[in-house]
Amino acid sequence: MISRRAFTLSTLAAVGGLTTLASCSSGAEGRYDVASRELWRHSAAMSNEKAALLRELVRYATLAPSSHNTQCWKFHIDDNAISILPDFSRRCPAVDPDDHHLFVSLGCAAENLAQAALAHGLMAHSSVDAAVGNALRLSLEPSFSAVSGYSCASEYPY
Repeated sequence: MISRRAFTLSTLAAVGGLTTLASCSSGAEGRYDVASRELWRHSAAMSNEKAALLRELVRYATLAPSSHNTQCWKFHIDDNAISILPDFSRRCPAVDPDDHHLFVSLGCAAENLAQAALAHGLMAHSSVDAAVGNALRLSLEPSFSAVSGYSCASEYPY
Protein backbone atom coordinates (compact mmCIF):
# COMPACT_ATOMS: atom_id res chain seq x y z
CA MET A 1 0.00 0.00 0.00
CA ILE A 2 1.22 3.46 -0.87
CA SER A 3 1.56 6.02 1.88
CA ARG A 4 -0.14 9.39 1.84
CA ARG A 5 3.24 11.15 1.64
CA ALA A 6 4.36 9.06 -1.37
CA PHE A 7 1.02 9.64 -3.10
CA THR A 8 1.19 13.44 -2.53
CA LEU A 9 4.79 13.67 -3.74
CA SER A 10 4.15 11.59 -6.84
CA THR A 11 1.03 13.64 -7.68
CA LEU A 12 2.92 16.92 -7.27
CA ALA A 13 5.77 15.60 -9.41
CA ALA A 14 3.36 14.51 -12.15
CA VAL A 15 1.53 17.86 -12.19
CA GLY A 16 4.82 19.75 -12.18
CA GLY A 17 6.14 17.62 -15.01
CA LEU A 18 3.03 18.19 -17.12
CA THR A 19 3.20 21.94 -16.50
CA THR A 20 6.85 22.02 -17.51
CA LEU A 21 6.16 19.89 -20.58
CA ALA A 22 3.26 22.10 -21.67
CA SER A 23 5.30 25.30 -21.28
CA CYS A 24 8.22 23.87 -23.28
CA SER A 25 6.17 22.52 -26.13
CA SER A 26 4.10 25.65 -26.76
CA GLY A 27 7.18 27.85 -27.17
CA ALA A 28 9.04 25.29 -29.27
CA GLU A 29 6.00 24.74 -31.46
CA GLY A 30 5.86 28.46 -32.25
CA ARG A 31 9.52 28.54 -33.26
CA TYR A 32 9.04 25.37 -35.29
CA ASP A 33 6.10 26.88 -37.18
CA VAL A 34 8.10 30.00 -38.00
CA ALA A 35 11.11 27.96 -39.15
CA SER A 36 8.89 25.65 -41.20
CA ARG A 37 7.14 28.54 -42.94
CA GLU A 38 10.48 30.17 -43.73
CA LEU A 39 11.93 26.94 -45.13
CA TRP A 40 8.92 26.05 -47.29
CA ARG A 41 8.11 29.60 -48.39
CA HIS A 42 7.61 30.40 -52.03
CA SER A 43 10.01 33.06 -53.11
CA ALA A 44 9.13 36.39 -54.55
CA ALA A 45 12.41 36.36 -56.53
CA MET A 46 11.81 38.08 -59.82
CA SER A 47 13.26 36.74 -63.05
CA ASN A 48 15.05 40.07 -63.72
CA GLU A 49 17.10 39.54 -60.55
CA LYS A 50 19.15 36.73 -62.05
CA ALA A 51 21.54 36.10 -59.15
CA ALA A 52 18.69 36.03 -56.61
CA LEU A 53 16.68 33.67 -58.80
CA LEU A 54 19.61 31.27 -59.21
CA ARG A 55 20.19 31.24 -55.44
CA GLU A 56 16.47 30.56 -54.94
CA LEU A 57 16.65 27.62 -57.36
CA VAL A 58 19.55 26.22 -55.33
CA ARG A 59 17.44 26.61 -52.18
CA TYR A 60 14.69 24.54 -53.76
CA ALA A 61 17.26 21.92 -54.80
CA THR A 62 18.48 21.60 -51.20
CA LEU A 63 14.96 20.64 -50.11
CA ALA A 64 15.34 17.35 -51.98
CA PRO A 65 15.64 14.09 -50.06
CA SER A 66 19.10 12.60 -49.73
CA SER A 67 20.39 9.21 -48.68
CA HIS A 68 20.59 9.05 -44.87
CA ASN A 69 19.91 12.82 -44.91
CA THR A 70 23.58 13.44 -45.70
CA GLN A 71 22.85 16.31 -48.12
CA CYS A 72 25.85 15.18 -50.13
CA TRP A 73 25.92 17.98 -52.70
CA LYS A 74 27.75 21.16 -53.52
CA PHE A 75 26.44 23.78 -55.93
CA HIS A 76 28.29 26.01 -58.35
CA ILE A 77 26.37 28.86 -59.98
CA ASP A 78 27.46 30.05 -63.44
CA ASP A 79 25.88 32.64 -65.72
CA ASN A 80 23.07 30.48 -67.14
CA ALA A 81 23.73 27.18 -65.38
CA ILE A 82 23.93 25.53 -62.00
CA SER A 83 26.27 22.60 -61.40
CA ILE A 84 25.61 20.02 -58.70
CA LEU A 85 28.76 18.28 -57.51
CA PRO A 86 29.02 15.28 -55.19
CA ASP A 87 30.41 16.05 -51.74
CA PHE A 88 32.42 12.92 -51.02
CA SER A 89 33.18 14.07 -47.47
CA ARG A 90 29.52 13.25 -46.69
CA ARG A 91 29.46 9.76 -48.17
CA CYS A 92 28.47 6.70 -46.12
CA PRO A 93 30.87 3.92 -47.19
CA ALA A 94 29.44 1.36 -44.75
CA VAL A 95 25.94 1.42 -46.25
CA ASP A 96 26.73 2.84 -49.71
CA PRO A 97 30.13 1.46 -50.73
CA ASP A 98 29.71 2.23 -54.45
CA ASP A 99 28.18 5.72 -53.88
CA HIS A 100 24.98 4.69 -55.66
CA HIS A 101 22.75 6.45 -53.10
CA LEU A 102 24.97 9.52 -53.16
CA PHE A 103 24.41 9.95 -56.90
CA VAL A 104 20.68 9.21 -56.59
CA SER A 105 20.56 12.05 -54.05
CA LEU A 106 22.19 14.34 -56.64
CA GLY A 107 19.46 13.33 -59.07
CA CYS A 108 16.78 14.24 -56.53
CA ALA A 109 18.35 17.67 -56.06
CA ALA A 110 18.55 18.11 -59.84
CA GLU A 111 14.87 17.22 -60.26
CA ASN A 112 13.84 19.69 -57.56
CA LEU A 113 15.94 22.35 -59.25
CA ALA A 114 14.47 21.58 -62.69
CA GLN A 115 10.90 21.73 -61.37
CA ALA A 116 11.55 25.00 -59.55
CA ALA A 117 13.16 26.44 -62.68
CA LEU A 118 10.11 25.49 -64.74
CA ALA A 119 7.86 27.23 -62.20
CA HIS A 120 9.99 30.34 -62.74
CA GLY A 121 9.73 30.13 -66.53
CA LEU A 122 13.07 28.40 -67.16
CA MET A 123 13.80 25.06 -68.79
CA ALA A 124 16.70 23.04 -67.36
CA HIS A 125 18.81 20.84 -69.66
CA SER A 126 21.09 18.42 -67.86
CA SER A 127 24.48 17.05 -68.79
CA VAL A 128 27.25 15.27 -66.90
CA ASP A 129 30.71 16.80 -66.82
CA ALA A 130 33.14 14.03 -65.85
CA ALA A 131 36.11 16.41 -66.16
CA VAL A 132 34.85 18.37 -63.14
CA GLY A 133 34.36 15.37 -60.86
CA ASN A 134 31.09 14.00 -62.22
CA ALA A 135 29.30 17.32 -61.87
CA LEU A 136 25.69 17.38 -63.01
CA ARG A 137 25.28 20.61 -64.97
CA LEU A 138 21.82 22.11 -65.47
CA SER A 139 21.81 24.74 -68.21
CA LEU A 140 18.91 27.15 -67.87
CA GLU A 141 17.08 28.88 -70.68
CA PRO A 142 13.61 30.44 -71.00
CA SER A 143 10.92 27.82 -71.44
CA PHE A 144 8.49 27.89 -74.35
CA SER A 145 5.66 29.09 -72.11
CA ALA A 146 7.80 32.02 -70.96
CA VAL A 147 8.86 32.87 -74.51
CA SER A 148 5.33 32.58 -75.90
CA GLY A 149 4.16 35.12 -73.34
CA TYR A 150 6.25 37.76 -75.11
CA SER A 151 4.59 37.20 -78.46
CA CYS A 152 3.01 40.26 -80.02
CA ALA A 153 0.88 38.16 -82.41
CA SER A 154 -2.06 38.27 -80.01
CA GLU A 155 -2.10 42.09 -80.14
CA TYR A 156 -2.15 42.21 -83.95
CA PRO A 157 -4.56 39.67 -85.40
CA TYR A 158 -4.09 38.67 -89.05
